[in-house]
Amino acid sequence: VLCHAGANLVQPHWRAMMGELVPDRLRGRFFGRRTRIAMLTSFITFVCAGIVLNGFERLELAWIGFVLLFGTALVGRLLSARYLARMHDPQETLTTDAARTPVALARLFRQLWREQGFRRFIIFMAGLQCFVALSAPFFAVYMLRDLQFSYLDFTLNTAASILVQFIMLPFWGRVCDQKGNRYVMALCSIMIPTFPVLWLISDSFWYLLVLQMLGGFAWSGFSLASANYLYDFRPRRSSFTAYAALQSLLVAFAVCAGSLAGGYLIDLVPQTIDLFNASLAVERPVAAIFVLSSLLRAAIVIWYMPSAPELRVQRRGRVRDLVFRIAKFTPTTGVALDVIHRRYKQRFKGMTQDSRD
Repeated sequence: VLCHAGANLVQPHWRAMMGELVPDRLRGRFFGRRTRIAMLTSFITFVCAGIVLNGFERLELAWIGFVLLFGTALVGRLLSARYLARMHDPQETLTTDAARTPVALARLFRQLWREQGFRRFIIFMAGLQCFVALSAPFFAVYMLRDLQFSYLDFTLNTAASILVQFIMLPFWGRVCDQKGNRYVMALCSIMIPTFPVLWLISDSFWYLLVLQMLGGFAWSGFSLASANYLYDFRPRRSSFTAYAALQSLLVAFAVCAGSLAGGYLIDLVPQTIDLFNASLAVERPVAAIFVLSSLLRAAIVIWYMPSAPELRVQRRGRVRDLVFRIAKFTPTTGVALDVIHRRYKQRFKGMTQDSRD
């Protein structure tokens, strides 16, 4: 609880500070590259941690592996705090004491809540995160207990998502800058509701590995676009920190409620289901939670995305254009081949036109 409280205390101020430091026109590419570095570090660390933990488990000393991992995480966070303290804070005007009172804060939140576009967006984000949290705690249980994954298998499965996010984030950053954050959110939110149900199709390690890679592809785009979308709601008369704080507050409550609801509902899943004079045994109660999570995710996406406004874009993208770009993805060059090729064609066309003139 203290760990998450500390993280949520920092998050609104971090978003406000980065919003001041990063220009609007570079925001998608900047956060894409920044998150890509974090994803690469997470991937390397995650794989190394899985190898260490798997080795100590074979020696029947798994507790030592956990102590080493948690100790390393402690050192890493202390180093992060040290460098964070050295960052430049562009905020020049301090908030007055009157504006920091609970009554003033409640009044400010009420004022922000009256903005219909912002209100619908944070309800969407809170609802989606709530329905994701409904099933999120059970994926590790499903892999380790039901599928009997080893720690190394579990690590590789999770690391696959991180690796794909590392590869795709620069691409999503360019698409967000060129075609808009709402466009990317809409495309990725089509895939997100299907993942929990797809986990139930097969127990194959390789199938679930590919599924995790698809999840990393979708979540990398959605996370980057939704974060930028919040920046596009930049207030004209109030502090951006209040926007980020209100959004984080509701999302945190939603995640808490979703996780608790999932833990409560899984105990209500019956051992057998009578259907058409037939009795079906429920071998894995977690499957019911996965199906429910998918249905609720789809419902919140259908409610919000068709009417979501595009807040900052010069030209609206086409779905067929984006699919065409992803279709040119290869393991060696990734999506950069398509972007480079398009720029090359445009440059070559311009040179040809100049020579004709």
